[in-house]
Amino acid sequence: MKVSPEAIQQQKIRLWSQRLIEEYRQLQFTYNLKIRIPVIRIESSSSRWGNWDPETRTLSIAQRLIENQPWEIVLEIFKHEIAHQIVTELSQDKDIHGPAFKAACQRIGVAEWASKAETNLLPLGSVLRVTDTSPTEKRLLERAEKLLSLATSDNEHEALLAMQKVQELYSKYNLERIQKQEGGSWGYLLLKLKKKRVERYQSVIASLLNDHFFVEVIHTSIYDAEACEEFKALELIGTRENVLMAEYVFWFLMNQLQGLWESYRKGQNLSVASRNSYFLGVLSGFREKLEASAKAITHTLMPEGTSSLALTLREDAGLQSYLSVRYPKLNRLKGSRRLHDNQAFSAGQKEGRSLVLHKGLSRTDGNLKKLLR
Repeated sequence: MKVSPEAIQQQKIRLWSQRLIEEYRQLQFTYNLKIRIPVIRIESSSSRWGNWDPETRTLSIAQRLIENQPWEIVLEIFKHEIAHQIVTELSQDKDIHGPAFKAACQRIGVAEWASKAETNLLPLGSVLRVTDTSPTEKRLLERAEKLLSLATSDNEHEALLAMQKVQELYSKYNLERIQKQEGGSWGYLLLKLKKKRVERYQSVIASLLNDHFFVEVIHTSIYDAEACEEFKALELIGTRENVLMAEYVFWFLMNQLQGLWESYRKGQNLSVASRNSYFLGVLSGFREKLEASAKAITHTLMPEGTSSLALTLREDAGLQSYLSVRYPKLNRLKGSRRLHDNQAFSAGQKEGRSLVLHKGLSRTDGNLKKLLR
């Protein structure tokens, strides 16, 4: 029996409603919210993205929002309306967007753009809006882009020096920001993997980003409204300029791994286990290069007798404060390295030691490229 498009759409709406209820319960747990779950409704004719009606205790989300925007955007609008519920049920503030509303938004980690009185202007493709980049941030990213272009040089020494300059540029910028206790433009960005699991090598890339690119990387999941399924994702958290660079590095490494593997496997009948071992080897060699550069940068930027550069950068109070709001009940897990093919790992490690971060040629949809065009 053929199912009509109308029936399929109604089924999707039911699944979306169920998912929003689950998201609400998760927010109750995460932020210890002592409020009862309201009626949650998906409105097909609403002119607003969302609405909270205290008289009927109904929280509405526009159907067109779910159909046309990523789920993380839907969630921010959803939390905006929950903040209104918190005000009406837990506060005496009569101002709909007054101090109590702002406090409620901060309490449940509503993104800055979504905590405004009017949320008609949605971010373009991400909750981390590249259109809001400040002149200082833009100058930093433009300088990084020029250096990444230089890193394509055929001269191995020049290419390595350009990559080290990018690391030094970001290290100096973040060190000055932390020492001056300047607030950053904090935000997050999701790397959607479209898979039910995070591959081991993707977790290793996340670790590299954590250790060398001034962001916190969280393993999470995100709902896909079109597929009505949940998929794994990596969430980058930090200042906007750091998050954009970390996203760029992630996709650069993903592309490089595949290209190097295709060259290595030619003429060989190798397994997926060999491929994964090779990937881990490349990343191990690349980590060695990053760590060697970090040591050289430490000698340049940090006076003798002071704490290490890495320790100073890891003790970024602003980053940890933002992280604690977004994930107040975060548990950190550590994994172990698993190898299946030592030969492939060694071959990959050799390649990784000569891998240079440079301007990508095949990845064209990262935020860094969009910003700098």
